[in-house]
Amino acid sequence: GAVAAWADALERFGTMEISELLAPAIRYAREGFPVSARLAQDIEAQGYLDRNFVYWGGPDYFRTNDDVTDLMNPGRDVVQIQLGCEEVGWIWGYVGNDGYPAPYFDDVTVKIFPYIGPGMSSREIDRAQDNWPTRQSIDYGDLGSHSIRFDMANTVAVSGHEVIDPGDSTVINISVVRAGADFDGDPMIVYSLMANPVFTPAMRTAGLPDQGSVVGMPAVGASGSVTPGKWAFDLPDTGFLFPGDVLHYYISATDAIGGVGGTDPQTATLPANIDGFGDFGDPMGYSSTFTVHGLPSIRPDGEGGYEHPGMLFLNDFANRGGENEWYTALNNIGLLSSEDYDIYYTSGPSSGVSSGIGGRANHLLLTDYTEILYTCGDLGSFTISNGDFNNDAGDDVGVLTNWLDLGGKDIFLTGDELASDLSQSGSATQLFMENYMGVSATTNDVRPLIGNQTTPLVKVISGNPVFTGNLQTWIAYGGCRVINTFDAVETFGTGQRIAEFDDPNGGSFPYAAATLNILNPGPTESRVISMPVDLMYVYTDPAAAGNDLPGRAQLLEDVLAYFGVAGDPQNVSGVDIPGITFKTSNYPNPFNPSTTIKYSMPKAGHLKLSIYNVRGQLVKTMIDGQVAMGDGQIVWDGSNNQGSSVSSGVYFYEARTGGNVLVQKMALVK
Repeated sequence: GAVAAWADALERFGTMEISELLAPAIRYAREGFPVSARLAQDIEAQGYLDRNFVYWGGPDYFRTNDDVTDLMNPGRDVVQIQLGCEEVGWIWGYVGNDGYPAPYFDDVTVKIFPYIGPGMSSREIDRAQDNWPTRQSIDYGDLGSHSIRFDMANTVAVSGHEVIDPGDSTVINISVVRAGADFDGDPMIVYSLMANPVFTPAMRTAGLPDQGSVVGMPAVGASGSVTPGKWAFDLPDTGFLFPGDVLHYYISATDAIGGVGGTDPQTATLPANIDGFGDFGDPMGYSSTFTVHGLPSIRPDGEGGYEHPGMLFLNDFANRGGENEWYTALNNIGLLSSEDYDIYYTSGPSSGVSSGIGGRANHLLLTDYTEILYTCGDLGSFTISNGDFNNDAGDDVGVLTNWLDLGGKDIFLTGDELASDLSQSGSATQLFMENYMGVSATTNDVRPLIGNQTTPLVKVISGNPVFTGNLQTWIAYGGCRVINTFDAVETFGTGQRIAEFDDPNGGSFPYAAATLNILNPGPTESRVISMPVDLMYVYTDPAAAGNDLPGRAQLLEDVLAYFGVAGDPQNVSGVDIPGITFKTSNYPNPFNPSTTIKYSMPKAGHLKLSIYNVRGQLVKTMIDGQVAMGDGQIVWDGSNNQGSSVSSGVYFYEARTGGNVLVQKMALVK
């Protein structure tokens, strides 16, 4: 079976983060638990395995879990787990090796469970990163020159070389863990591309279809030697990805008893849950960490030229929380991804590997965006970086500063500890906080300064120019059971408070819950609204007057209305209008021996409906031609293009018409 381990840990470090002192070592300090997994008679003779990745956070209660199946040896009957701490404060410049007090590990659990196929794992920083054209500029007159590289988030630059050099492939740990088994063919990357039709087939010179698979290869380390257990997967860097494309991918690996052509073949995927693969209708339809956005989303402007959405959402918190809250709020007010706003997702934001906006783009690429939304959740480091090669080399603050200096730009910044991180990250970020955000940071925890309120009520400042509608109060939710630390910020320079924390005793506090700063007031002014509470922690005040929208969506709507952005309440994702939207379904599912695939066409046109196996290989083309408007259906009898019956397993059917792509999963059970 497979092995996973969980640990609930309590760190008590006062106001210091564990990253500044100790990293849990399992060597829990390195990603995953160092695990011994070998035959009982020689378990003491073998060393521990880990993934060389530091965990940090706190001071918090937190729970981590790791699937360590890929670290197992075939035939194991004993597993040994080690927990402990390592002093890593020197990484952040701290002196000494006596960090204290120690963290406490509680409720450590090791579970063994059935597992199918090879064991796989990866760090988010080793997966593909959203990206921009390699040319680092936009030229609507030369669209074919806007190829986008398929690169990992992590940089592979040699220490001391002050360059940002993203790895060319995504790297995955894959190991065969069944006794007597070996790989049944090489692992592969399976992808589905929603291709922007602006970039014609003549421009897409890579020669790959919109859905397919590419075989991986053993990963080679810095020494030039193959690294055991690691596989590299790559897609073309030119002529394949373009602005406005969205790519979904997963890794597929198969083993069999006896190896290639052997018995009992079993296939595993990473991520294990591939529901939503190829569903491009919702930014949360598929795993965001296995999704790549090509930016910006260039489209025709209706007047013979080109444009792209005017708003950019910088998700500098990745999948650590808040995606549902942000996307739901945007959806609530009628704003859709790729139509009204673009998404830039920072992979592994807590690792500081230059994967933020300053590590992939310059301000010229952002010229035609007029609004930016920014979230860093509750991160207290590596938020808006300053290009320091001793830390995060991405010059996020330079990109944002130069963009705001263009004039006529608006940005909404939210993050629990954004200001305190900027205040300690160098002069450039300090100046950005003071001169652009218009705030100064007093401490990274406002709670003791506002009467120890964990979930304080926030009240708008009377007469402020932003919150002029029904929203007058909201809750800054400080969490349970983990207590958030919201920055204590005060206005600086030309900054002005537009919301404050309420004093239930009738007094007032000087600390801002939201601020506005106007840069170079006049026709080309830029405006900065910031909050020391991330938007995901904005909760509806239960005592407020009723409203069709939750408080979080009302707040975002008011901010964007001040910026001049209005959503269309009728323009929401996830709602099918019969006879209007393109949709598919199949029944029965699971099925044996056949299933009926139904489709609805909003207008007559070309439809291609294909069946693929879990490895991304074409099984059968069901439809490839013109179909009439309205509803239709076709029966798949479980056969391939050669007329032979296929084996039991999971299959996908992909339907494409115009710029729409739908992928659904089905299971054949015999």
